Amino acid sequence: GELRTAGGYAKDTTPFSEFLWADYLRGKIPVERIREHFAKALKEALAHAHAQDARYLPGWTGVFEPRPWDGGGAQAGGSDARAAGARRGAA
Repeated sequence: GELRTAGGYAKDTTPFSEFLWADYLRGKIPVERIREHFAKALKEALAHAHAQDARYLPGWTGVFEPRPWDGGGAQAGGSDARAAGARRGAA
């Protein structure tokens, strides 16, 4: 639920879609990290949720592009500074 609220995936009509997401993330984020460093685990989960290998999951929203007010966020596919530089250079 926290992952969806944070923008990890969109609400979907697929029954029990949250269980599919949990199965996908279970092998990627150790439960100890969730218990001890929830914010870090959520940031990591966001990166995994927006990765190409999650595209088969219901509610997948695509590769994440951080908004300027996100403070960088968890971007799949490269560093935030590099992405910001590319946006500035394209303008």
